[in-house]
Amino acid sequence: MRFRVSAFSRSLVRSLILAALFVPVQVISAQTFVAPTMPAAVEQVSVAAEGLSAIIGGLLEKGRSLEVTGRWADALSHYEAALHEHPEDQALQARFDLARLTGEVLGSVLSLVSSPLRQPVQQP
Repeated sequence: MRFRVSAFSRSLVRSLILAALFVPVQVISAQTFVAPTMPAAVEQVSVAAEGLSAIIGGLLEKGRSLEVTGRWADALSHYEAALHEHPEDQALQARFDLARLTGEVLGSVLSLVSSPLRQPVQQP
């Protein structure tokens, strides 16, 4: 069975379709493009990172001055304390390892030098 669609119904459907197509175009054209801006949190993180690198640079410099003066045990303690505050820093870890190894080597050398290498030969 075939339905007859009246002219009024056809024009109503066409009007609704055109209105549905026209309204989104109006809404889209009314919107303006806003360029994205860097959030304040990102800027704060970059400033904090710069401050952190300055802090770590100061810690490395102080440890290096202890090394230069031959205070390896103090340098080791300094780097250990710094690593507790900044455990992820590889430069601090490397300097800590160097101070530990140097302290061990110097300790071994000093123990060899201070103890006699061989027993004196007793004469009859």
